[in-house]
Amino acid sequence: MTDSSIVSEQLYFTYTRTPLSLDQFDVKRTVSAELFGTSATLTIIGSSHYIASRRLGFHELCSCRPLHAESMASVSLLESVDRSFTFENDHLSASTTLETRPLSDRPAAARADIAYRFGPDAWTMIRLTTEGYETYHTYPEYDCTLYSQTRLTAVTDDDSSDTEPPRTTDCRIQTD
Repeated sequence: MTDSSIVSEQLYFTYTRTPLSLDQFDVKRTVSAELFGTSATLTIIGSSHYIASRRLGFHELCSCRPLHAESMASVSLLESVDRSFTFENDHLSASTTLETRPLSDRPAAARADIAYRFGPDAWTMIRLTTEGYETYHTYPEYDCTLYSQTRLTAVTDDDSSDTEPPRTTDCRIQTD
């Protein structure tokens, strides 16, 4: 799942309201997408992935490198993982669940919205869903797939109006 120069037994996650610099990462592939009808970017980096929407103030970075962030979660690749964490801002709430699965438990690359193969059985994939997105990070060296499911919902402000915001995402890849 990683560049050969990156060896880690941990995967680190951070969510921020402001964009993160990818200057220190090897960007492998990027696609434009939509989350909640706003533009977003899905990026596979040499050490994992980055999902960003400036307009929504939503930026998720997952990396095999330790992150210098105010708020960060880490999971071990050497142990079975079943963990959840959340992020909320004025626009949306994100709930991410991580779990360790068998190495073979990943979709075919053609079913992903963005995918990158780092080597035999070593992939990073992101797939948009009607509720958010899923990521798959395969680690043949640990004989596992780290799966994440992120559900996005609109944050409602009861005082703002009588109009109800969408309860689920409209997530899709933008085609030019």
